[in-house]
Amino acid sequence: MKNKIKNNISNIIVFIIFVLCILSITIKLPYIVESPGGVINVEERLSNKVYSSNGSFNMTYVTTREGRLLTLLLAKIIPTWDIYPSSDFTLEGEDLETSNKRSKIAINQSISSATYIAYTKANIDINISSTLLYVYYIYDEANTELKVGDKILSINDIEVNDIYTIQEILDENNVGDKVYIKVLRDNKEVITESSIIDIEGYKKLGIITSIIYEYDNEPNITYDYKKNESGSSGGLMLALAIYDSLIEDDITNNLKIAGTGTIDYEGNVGEIDGVKYKLKGAVNNKCDIFIVPSANYEEALKEKEEHNYDIKIIEAKTFDQVLDELNSIKS
Repeated sequence: MKNKIKNNISNIIVFIIFVLCILSITIKLPYIVESPGGVINVEERLSNKVYSSNGSFNMTYVTTREGRLLTLLLAKIIPTWDIYPSSDFTLEGEDLETSNKRSKIAINQSISSATYIAYTKANIDINISSTLLYVYYIYDEANTELKVGDKILSINDIEVNDIYTIQEILDENNVGDKVYIKVLRDNKEVITESSIIDIEGYKKLGIITSIIYEYDNEPNITYDYKKNESGSSGGLMLALAIYDSLIEDDITNNLKIAGTGTIDYEGNVGEIDGVKYKLKGAVNNKCDIFIVPSANYEEALKEKEEHNYDIKIIEAKTFDQVLDELNSIKS
């Protein structure tokens, strides 16, 4: 009888442990865990390259995990893992789906601007085959049926593919008037309504748009990104890699170069998040150089000093300035 009771207790304990293990990996809590990521060799993702390099340009990324119980417990133990509220990764009142759509727009815009800069700086004609206009952000005061991720096709039956045409249409109407906007949403054409509002004396829809160019270049170098990749922080490194594959000179100087930073159509480098994780990832992957935007430069230097990282850090302001820095380095 005693042995039977002991066996039952043992079975109950095993069952409880099993249930706790299942719960620890299935229950999702409103937190995100971030930790050092790795590097992506950009040139290995490029198609139709003209020239190859002895070194490499590498994007850096942050490893992000959902806040499940087991993950959160590990984050309390592992010093390089940090816990953040999920709300830190979305705008107020915005769901994760909308945030993800914005991130997907961002990576495509990043590829577009990086390609534009690379070809322009390599003195190769760039042929824009089409211009795509996406809804990137909607202000709280907007009175609209538009959604983030909508591709704008026309307003009041007038085809639009730039912000200037939109403004011309709005200026021909009055504040409070409704306009009818045809968009492509989830691969379906939808007619939406929006009211014109006044923003600081200007007639607006209350949205921010993102312009993405599609190209028909010769040579036509393209970048293959994975479905789980998003955001704009790889723009600078992509621009450098495409440029390097278009010109005969090898600007890597036989070095493994990692970095991060957004880039716009004028070649300006912008701020990013997660510098300490990206820098750590570059160090773990034995990179020689880490390129970081000006806005994040001091943080990167501080991390390097505190952890005694053996890596050269380059401050990035513009594409041209980074090129000058790289050309001054001799391996």
